[in-house]
Amino acid sequence: MYARYSMCDWDGSAKTQIKLADRESHRAQRLDKRSWEIVNGLEQRMRNRQCSNTKKLGKTYAVSSIIIF
Repeated sequence: MYARYSMCDWDGSAKTQIKLADRESHRAQRLDKRSWEIVNGLEQRMRNRQCSNTKKLGKTYAVSSIIIF
């Protein structure tokens, strides 16, 4: 009786699987970093818009309150 696969076969297969897992993990980390950067950029733009709109509304309210009185 003999083994179907040798120790070299098992070792080679394990090394290949580890390399593949490392490569996919690296890709996932890069994707996660890019996603985080996109979300942060969108959040910053939203804050800037809200700030400018708040300033515009404040000016509009000030002008309209002067007209009302």
